[in-house]
Amino acid sequence: MKPDPTELAHILDTDGNFRVIRRLEERSRYNDDDGSEKFLGIYLDVECTGLDYARESIIELGMIRFEYSREGKIFRVLETFDEYEDPGVPIPPFITALTGITDEMVDGKRIDDGAVKAFIEDASIVIAHNAGFDRKFMEKRFPMFAGKSWGCSQREVPWDEEGIESFKLEYIAYRMGFFYEGHRADIDCRAGLEALSRPLPRSNQLPLAILLENAGKTTYLIWAIGSPYETKDILRERGYRWSPGGDGRLKSWYKEVDSDDKDAEIKYLKDEIYVKAVEPRVDKVTALERYSDRV
Repeated sequence: MKPDPTELAHILDTDGNFRVIRRLEERSRYNDDDGSEKFLGIYLDVECTGLDYARESIIELGMIRFEYSREGKIFRVLETFDEYEDPGVPIPPFITALTGITDEMVDGKRIDDGAVKAFIEDASIVIAHNAGFDRKFMEKRFPMFAGKSWGCSQREVPWDEEGIESFKLEYIAYRMGFFYEGHRADIDCRAGLEALSRPLPRSNQLPLAILLENAGKTTYLIWAIGSPYETKDILRERGYRWSPGGDGRLKSWYKEVDSDDKDAEIKYLKDEIYVKAVEPRVDKVTALERYSDRV
């Protein structure tokens, strides 16, 4: 008789010397209705011809529309969306190798703007893994996304504090107990939503609950404009990142901080970095602007 895979997996799981991970299964429901107030969310992923949103184009858009509660519980998957778009130029070979998307698959196709607008119209939040990438591409192609609050399942869940050292979605999936074949928009969406639905390994909190809390915070970008060159290593060690400028962007070191830390960070720059009286630039950031090219 052929051994029952489920029974074998259970034996290995309980042995203590093995870790069993299971293939991602498509779900239409994560939790039964518990009577809580429901909100509509969108999990989104794009595949593109390259990394620079100003020069490259979307070739696939995948979205999942789902119900969730304030407590971060995910309920029904209401609808899915997956369409190709012809970028008007040949898809680079390395993109085809990564995603499996060929010129023939996108030939003559265009994502329906009206269908996208209807899909996201009443959503409270749009979530992506590495939203700083997806949001810029989406707002360039679909300006309606600029009016939506965004969250990031990569940055706004403390995966490292839960013992998950890599922020790559494939690795997070492995540590959360499942695997999938990635780098296609629809599959990456399902994997991202699955990861947000499972309790975290150390705290047992729901990842979506933490993401919603962090996305709802007001933060501030502190720009160390005109900081002396010799302070660059000090700023980097303190968590500042470099913006190289161009296309209307600031050329400066910057750091994103919570409201409680804003005044202390400004004081630090004045006392420790600048050699003369300078007021750092401070930009307020909410989920309506975060991850866009407007900040």
